[in-house]
Amino acid sequence: MPTLDDTTTLQQNAAVAANDALAIVNKGSVASSQIEQVPAALLTMGYTHAWRIDYDHPTLAANTDADAVIGLHTFGVGDVITKCAAVVVTGFDDTASPSVTTGVTLDVGIDYSDGTTDDPDAFIDAMAIGNNGSVIFRQNTGAALNADATGEKLNTGLSFSVAANLEATITAAGSGDYETDHLGQGSVIIMAQIIVPSEFSELVSATTTDITAGGAG
Repeated sequence: MPTLDDTTTLQQNAAVAANDALAIVNKGSVASSQIEQVPAALLTMGYTHAWRIDYDHPTLAANTDADAVIGLHTFGVGDVITKCAAVVVTGFDDTASPSVTTGVTLDVGIDYSDGTTDDPDAFIDAMAIGNNGSVIFRQNTGAALNADATGEKLNTGLSFSVAANLEATITAAGSGDYETDHLGQGSVIIMAQIIVPSEFSELVSATTTDITAGGAG
């Protein structure tokens, strides 16, 4: 099995697939080994977190209303989110009622902990995820990261002065009695770039000026 010393002898790959894996050292892990694999899509596309929601997710499967809210992440005070995206792997569909395929939507937004008005579509706004194949990828379509509706707010992001939750809302709509527990297929991946300032405290030592060269000041 090749080691790091053999890197220069390995075959070259001119493309990186989203499901390729890269090895990292997880310094926060308490497992016997801190070496873990991370999907290449996260690191190559600049995301830090990812979640998968399938049609049979417990929250969707147990819900008899048209919409269901799924908690994804808890933001701490000072955390910053700069981008949020969703990729439809399989379009959502009520297999017993095909007309629902054009009515399944995804919103991703914020549930504040202090009574501040929640913003359920702050990051992804009404993304059609039904089985019509017309919408595959969306990023920063909500007003919180696209305030002027013309460009992404990548330079500043949205910072949190109070704790809040990142939530996804999946809604099944149509002319009949549609409920999320009627969904018979569907899968969506949600990704976000979340900055936690405290994690940067040991990124570079106080005497290092160039992390790439290992130079000392």
